[in-house]
Amino acid sequence: MKRWRATFAIGCAAVAGVAIACGPGFLDGISGGHVDGGDEAAPPPPSDAGDDAPLGCVSAVPPERPDAADNVENVTMLLAFEYIRADTQVDPDASGPPPKGLDLDRTCTCTAPQDSCVRSKPEPICDGPNGADNAVARLLQVASAAQVFSPTFVTDAIREGRFTILAELRGWNGLPDDPSVTVNIRLAGEMDRLDGGRERPRFDGRDLWAVDPQSIFGGDDAGGLDCRNAAVQCQALVFDTKAYVTGGQLVARPDPSRPVRLTIPTTSGPIRFDLADFVLTGALSAQDGGSYRLDGEIAGRISAEQYLTMVANLRIGTLPICKSPLFEGGFRPEVCDARDIAAAGKDGIGAPCDHLSGAFSFGASPAKAGRVVLQDAEPPPCGDETFRCP
Repeated sequence: MKRWRATFAIGCAAVAGVAIACGPGFLDGISGGHVDGGDEAAPPPPSDAGDDAPLGCVSAVPPERPDAADNVENVTMLLAFEYIRADTQVDPDASGPPPKGLDLDRTCTCTAPQDSCVRSKPEPICDGPNGADNAVARLLQVASAAQVFSPTFVTDAIREGRFTILAELRGWNGLPDDPSVTVNIRLAGEMDRLDGGRERPRFDGRDLWAVDPQSIFGGDDAGGLDCRNAAVQCQALVFDTKAYVTGGQLVARPDPSRPVRLTIPTTSGPIRFDLADFVLTGALSAQDGGSYRLDGEIAGRISAEQYLTMVANLRIGTLPICKSPLFEGGFRPEVCDARDIAAAGKDGIGAPCDHLSGAFSFGASPAKAGRVVLQDAEPPPCGDETFRCP
């Protein structure tokens, strides 16, 4: 948005004794205008056109379910995310390629006759290439420029053994096309270090991750159970029994009413948000020894209210952002102006744009799920207040 450079000029001042590094290029690549996915987002690969895609716009949506026989089911695997990349800058980082995004609302905003939701301001937020929706990428660039956290904050947490996403694939026939597989999504908040377990992952198939109880049925009551025990049902809260593989691409879209609830530790405090309308797409590739890895993207919608509350409770130095002039002078208006999409299931019916679209690239390799370990909950520095857009 054009106002970013002005509103975030305050970031160049010292805030509570913490100097925010600024200078030439502080917001270069961030203040380029209303475009989803960041100014330098790479174009998505060829994709199927959605039925509602306007003329001249090839909508970035997952490939269709294959017309193939649902034959022998003989492959089950658990994969742990090795990296998750949110920024869309083309420069390589310690993770993988930048995310390209999906057309979540099946509307190429600024090309379609009308938007998929009603914005509080008249000017639209134009989608990225092929209608890709990714408002969160811009906001994360702002937070990174203001030194709230590193662009690689999610990958850093994974490689430190403090967080990952566990994706389980069941019932795959091992072929490029399978019209029916099951995908379960669980979270891990740390490595399972019982009996000499590793402190940090090595991504060699032997990493043992402790399962976050908030990602399985039973919640905290399941604490202490061992998911390696066949008698223990560590049933994921988020799953898709109608996922499929087409052309070697895995596609899963769990029930949108059950978001993936992420808690990612950072040096500025935990980042907590629900990723609703969750979509996972990725290429399955065979590895030595008969294992597989998965490389792709996850996408979804985040409540702007929840995102704003999360930002308010982060810290710059020791000062919560909610108590910093950066919040009202920059973060709140930018988050609220970035709202680009409605809640899941409310596209195209005149609902308000009250959510933020997001896309994240990832790579995942074989791992193991261990015990269910309760996670320490850090009290929010701003209390229980919910921060809203005006």
